[in-house]
Amino acid sequence: MLRGFLASLLLLLPLTATAAEPVRLVTGTDYAPFADENLPEGGAVTALVRAAFTAAGRNTELTYTSWNRALEETRLGRFDVTAPYVHSPERVASFHYSSALLDVDSYALSSRDRNAMEKSIGPGMPGPRACLPLGWSAQPALRALLENGTAQRIETPHVASCLKMILADRVDFFVISKQVGLHLMKTEGLQPQAFRFSEKPIAYSTLHLVVPRERRGATALLEEFERGLALIRANGHATAILARHGLIE
Repeated sequence: MLRGFLASLLLLLPLTATAAEPVRLVTGTDYAPFADENLPEGGAVTALVRAAFTAAGRNTELTYTSWNRALEETRLGRFDVTAPYVHSPERVASFHYSSALLDVDSYALSSRDRNAMEKSIGPGMPGPRACLPLGWSAQPALRALLENGTAQRIETPHVASCLKMILADRVDFFVISKQVGLHLMKTEGLQPQAFRFSEKPIAYSTLHLVVPRERRGATALLEEFERGLALIRANGHATAILARHGLIE
């Protein structure tokens, strides 16, 4: 009888090991090459996140929505994790952050014809208009300008709208990484020659996966992710993903 019981238990073990619910991952779009539903694998960060969970033995269910909704619905428990996001004081209060997935340098983008960039971020310049898509966290350099009234905050629901608003003289500048900005110009049919990036980055940030603090088992889930991330970095899979998306040669 004992032998039969042990045999039955052994048969059940593989089922138990694979019975974990898939991780419900949600992300936004229009943030190529990091996250975009029109890119292969959903973009570099989306691919990294899914590969890390796979390496940890977890499947993922991927959903795309707006950046604001992705963050809020994850906080409310409708999704387990979301990525990529940068640090902000408001988010840290509600979410656990993973280790850094990628480093991102951000530049001030403005119109080449108006040469508004230096005016936008120069000391003592009154009220330049900064474009900020909904769901995007203000970079520390931009946050300071907005909070002290040096810059005006102009919000738009879509990232690509910021580029069009620059050309239409509805905003003066937009803080964005060069990779994202150049990809948006290409997909929107805009000429890069019409724009100007600042000579040096004005902000440095890192991209992360976030897990809501109120989620049951949040710490354990984040630990699973970190184990998987370490594995794909050690075996070269992470490097291959970044290379496929043009982030490293």
